[in-house]
Amino acid sequence: MRRMMALGLAAGAVVLLGAAGEAPKAPKGDPDWVREPEAAQARTHLPAAALKTGGRAIMRCHVQDSGVLDGCAVATETPAGAGFGEALLSVAGDFQMSPLGMSKLPADRRVLIPYSYFPYDTGPDWQRRPTQEELQVLWPTQAAKEGIGGRAIISCLVDVRGSAYDCVAVEETPPGKGFGAAAIGLSQEFQFRPAKLHGEAVVSALNIPVTWQRSDPSAVSGGKTLVNPAIAWTESPTFADLAAAYPRKARDAKLTGRASLACDFARDGRVKNCRTVMEAPSGQGFGRAAESLAKFFLSPVTQVNGKSISEYAVQIPIVFDPSVLDAGQPAVGSPKWAALPSATDTQAAFAPVVRSAAGTVRVVLDCKVQMGGGVGDCAVENGQAADQAVAQAAMTLAPHFKLTTWTVEGLPTVGGTVRIPLRYQVDAPAAPAKP
Repeated sequence: MRRMMALGLAAGAVVLLGAAGEAPKAPKGDPDWVREPEAAQARTHLPAAALKTGGRAIMRCHVQDSGVLDGCAVATETPAGAGFGEALLSVAGDFQMSPLGMSKLPADRRVLIPYSYFPYDTGPDWQRRPTQEELQVLWPTQAAKEGIGGRAIISCLVDVRGSAYDCVAVEETPPGKGFGAAAIGLSQEFQFRPAKLHGEAVVSALNIPVTWQRSDPSAVSGGKTLVNPAIAWTESPTFADLAAAYPRKARDAKLTGRASLACDFARDGRVKNCRTVMEAPSGQGFGRAAESLAKFFLSPVTQVNGKSISEYAVQIPIVFDPSVLDAGQPAVGSPKWAALPSATDTQAAFAPVVRSAAGTVRVVLDCKVQMGGGVGDCAVENGQAADQAVAQAAMTLAPHFKLTTWTVEGLPTVGGTVRIPLRYQVDAPAAPAKP
């Protein structure tokens, strides 16, 4: 059977758009929606600082029988607390879904609605899309076995190198067949020309529709289920490993490149049978260099959902950035927290902090990312640094932090530095009892 996949670059449905720096508004008369708010409505609720830096929010809502939304809550916001979530929630009452749109929803009638605003003069555009051959393995396994095609829309951020990250599936048809997760897996293969502001590359956001279409009704067997490569690998390449593998000619020319590996897992969690499915620019040796780094990856688990890791596969993006060749601080992608201190951990750490009045304790730790994702070599950066009790409390929390050791852009984090801001509300001391 021949499978076909369509990759678009558009807003898709359910997006507030319009101004420069915002994704374009969904076409007038979108059959999935009776009405949608204009972009300016949400923008009026954004703080001035947010308009300068840009950001994105995604809210999750329930759709009532009438098509209007209720129970809306912010699912994700970047940067956190910048105001994009509140701006999106402020216009939730202006959405109304059509019966056609409601027919595409899962049984619980939940919908994800993205909104983004990033200042730029020139928006992002495709530089390289995955070929059909490269995408064969990413057909959702069960859907492929059942001979089912589908569609998903993912909301992604695009960094200054043109790589997609922080992708969230905001639409999936048919629901529950894995097309949303597969589309997110495909995002590792996307390469864009980044958005530009005053001639400089800047971060932006896109909604990307991905469609799987079958041209042959015969049944097929799908590929292995993919594991997200942005995890806290027990072992993974460091910046030094990346520098050592850098192709010689590209190193001399300070040329940036990227490659993507499709790998299987061995039972012990090592990756094997890795082959290059994409390299750019071609002919510079980035594919071979990426393959030489595969030996450094070791999964933190040997079972997933009760099955051996050997039944899964992974596609690993690898970026060769000239900054790893310099003695200074190399480029770091967008790592995610794999573990954070619990409320109990935080309360126990700050219990020795005794203050005469209620207030907010703020402190910032600068730490290095260790192999496996933990942090170490931490130092207090600022904020009440003179208070030794506060500094000590913050330092005792360091073992509870863990980051992903490889990013969706294809960059390592081990050996890089991370800034951890901590905030703790100190309760007011109890008033003394009256005699």
